[in-house]
Amino acid sequence: MSDLVGISSGAVQAYQRALGVVSNNIANVGTEGYTRQVSDLAATAPRRIGQAFLGTGVEFQAIRRSVDEFIQQNMRNSNSDLAAQSPLVDYANRVV
Repeated sequence: MSDLVGISSGAVQAYQRALGVVSNNIANVGTEGYTRQVSDLAATAPRRIGQAFLGTGVEFQAIRRSVDEFIQQNMRNSNSDLAAQSPLVDYANRVV
């Protein structure tokens, strides 16, 4: 019986942290530059009891940002191009 209480309390703690991640995403939905976060939950290793295996619950592993690498790389390239062309624009503005 105490194992069931331990499993359920661990699950409640893991889902509380996951709910905190979701509330953080909701709170920052309009924030410029904010990237959505995802919580990773994983099943813990089962325990052998006699001839059977009994699950031991779930654990909270990590929070990771949900980003698109293609978009991030394009943004880096665009910023690099902008920085490279900035002196040329300054010189052209002086001439004008």
